[in-house]
Amino acid sequence: RLQRLPLAMHDRHPPGQLMTRVTNDIVALAEIFSAGFVTMVSNALLVTGILVWLLVLDLRLGLITASVLPLMLYATGRFSGRLHVAYRDARSKLSGLNAFLAESLMGMRTVQLFNRQPVHLERFARLNQRYADAQVATIRTYAYLQPAITLAAGTSMALVIWFGGLGALDGAIPIGVLVTYFVNAVALFRPMRDIADKWNVFLSGLASAERIFAVLDWPTEITEEDAAAPAAPYAE
Repeated sequence: RLQRLPLAMHDRHPPGQLMTRVTNDIVALAEIFSAGFVTMVSNALLVTGILVWLLVLDLRLGLITASVLPLMLYATGRFSGRLHVAYRDARSKLSGLNAFLAESLMGMRTVQLFNRQPVHLERFARLNQRYADAQVATIRTYAYLQPAITLAAGTSMALVIWFGGLGALDGAIPIGVLVTYFVNAVALFRPMRDIADKWNVFLSGLASAERIFAVLDWPTEITEEDAAAPAAPYAE
């Protein structure tokens, strides 16, 4: 696709930016399918199965456990928007950093000829710091998501112990059922935390996918048929 773009597009987009989309963005997108998508689907099925089993064991305790799920979904949705914006900004900063680095290396002779090394080092340090700040912003945003899920899970378990313990003391819930329910309730939130981890990978790949498909949407001058056609022999 890049080889079929007009020369004007290569003038407007430095080689470093294009190579970032070919390398870093492609790798981030590939991680969705290699490490994120399959795990998220399997964990989602596991959560659904455990939740159904908890409802079968005890309907009231099952509804109490499920009552925190809307809170988890709200926290995930709230932080997902911020994470998506943060990843998009980080990818943009990385693209600018690689573009400047590629241009500096290709023009090293000119840089040294005019003794511009200190200026380029200062610009590189500034761009590198911007990228580092953008990466820290993504980590900081994601750092709020896991505690929110852990808080919701702890609240759910506390409610289960409270109401289940009262039911066991009154004889409404057998001790064996309560212990079985508690073990399965603990197992319910483990795949949920794993889903949150993979969701982070998914959002990172989604930000890269936007940049990749943007390149695919750029107009081309050479069609696939023209590129596949054999070159005409040269005649004087």
